[in-house]
Amino acid sequence: MKSFPSTNPPLVYGGLDIGTTGAKINVFSDTQFLLSIYESYPSRREKDAHTIKVEDILGVTIKLIKKALQNAPTLSALGITAFGEAFVLLDENDEPIFPTYLYTDQRGDEEVSELTRLISKQRVGEITGQYPHKMFSLAKLMYFKKHHPKQFIKANKFCLIADYIVYKLTGKRQVDYSSATRSQIFDITSLKWSNEILHKLEISEQLFPQPVPVGTSAGYILEEVINCSAKQIEIFSISHDQIAAAIGAHGLEEGVISDGLGTCECLTPLMRNVDDKQLFIDHGYGLIPFLEAKQYASYGLINTGGALVEWVINNYFSYELANRRQLYDYLNDFNLEFPQQAMVLPHFAGAATPYMDGDALGAIVNLSLGSTRFDVYQATLESLSYEAKIILDELLTKGIKVNKIYASGGGSNNDKWLQIKANVFNLPVTRLKHSDAGAVGSAMIIGYQKGIFSSLSEAADILNPPVKTFEPDPKLVSRYQNQFKKYQLLYEALKEVK
Repeated sequence: MKSFPSTNPPLVYGGLDIGTTGAKINVFSDTQFLLSIYESYPSRREKDAHTIKVEDILGVTIKLIKKALQNAPTLSALGITAFGEAFVLLDENDEPIFPTYLYTDQRGDEEVSELTRLISKQRVGEITGQYPHKMFSLAKLMYFKKHHPKQFIKANKFCLIADYIVYKLTGKRQVDYSSATRSQIFDITSLKWSNEILHKLEISEQLFPQPVPVGTSAGYILEEVINCSAKQIEIFSISHDQIAAAIGAHGLEEGVISDGLGTCECLTPLMRNVDDKQLFIDHGYGLIPFLEAKQYASYGLINTGGALVEWVINNYFSYELANRRQLYDYLNDFNLEFPQQAMVLPHFAGAATPYMDGDALGAIVNLSLGSTRFDVYQATLESLSYEAKIILDELLTKGIKVNKIYASGGGSNNDKWLQIKANVFNLPVTRLKHSDAGAVGSAMIIGYQKGIFSSLSEAADILNPPVKTFEPDPKLVSRYQNQFKKYQLLYEALKEVK
């Protein structure tokens, strides 16, 4: 029997994953899982605007840490990971100047055009690893500077979500390289804020936090924040949430792609020594530096994912919402035809990779008088899987080896969705012990740094082992391949129908 590493006394540590709809903390003692706690917070949608208040995120973060301490009073280290792109400007009193624009907020088109007049699209890609797009912080920052100049003058600090939380907990201003990259202001070669971009836009570098490697300690939680003992809980800046999730989902293994099924869906290959960076900059996949020199992640994004499944549930099954877990079992037990004739173009919040079309709209097609809401539900799972296959196929052309998929996020608990994915991808799709791979991945990095694990791969094997693999059904693979060919025509066919 294999003996797992341990310390004396046991190290109690955790990861806190801050998402767009809520945050979760997972706590471990050496190699043993102790607890997981989740709290939600609201965001606000109005026409093209999609905003969130960072005060709500901070309040939930502090609440989660206090709850964790009640159950694990010797908690001594906590890693912070968070969603990217969104930022907050603080005044001289460290108060937010305005609500935070989320990446799905539609403002910023004019600013992207302005940016490419000042700096070529290709040059922005060379510097930041991404072509200009309104989802990133830079376009939103330009928008705010242009439309709210009086408030912008008050700006004393620029914070992405992860470093805002770290700053409020510890008083230390730092941001990890991967989170900084999602601003589109960070130079992925020099690993510094881009003087070239900031100079052209007349924005001071003094606004920005110190960039640091993934997993850097920020010191200890301030006593007045959490009412804990001095120097009890050490806080670490971990990474952008998708990288933490990929690490937590065995993404460092050869041939593994992490498929994060959260509010959005993100397929994340982790790579070393990328020879042709342009391959990943094209079509919006991008390059994000993380653990080591010349080690990059790339993101295949679907803006909806779990959010679209939720939309279908809320609009077609509102009467059955009393018990959500039983509802999914009920829906997945329906014996429907595979695949569905109906298809859903999932661009309900614009189209991300490979289209990068923020103005794209969603559609439900191929319905008949015999179609039911159950057909629409299954067609949604299938069509999201087709969309993910488009991304996977493109990654293969870029030299990425894909032998198996490890799924994480809330959607990974849906057996029907994972089986459909296996059939569409013609690859095994594996569910892990913990679906919340971002929080677990953050904890893994701390455990590795503290000597609990000899490697991050060992940490993944111990803290988040595979529990179930869905193999492709040979009888259905060819049928899904035929339907996928039809799905590939949808985007261009509907592009002009707005």
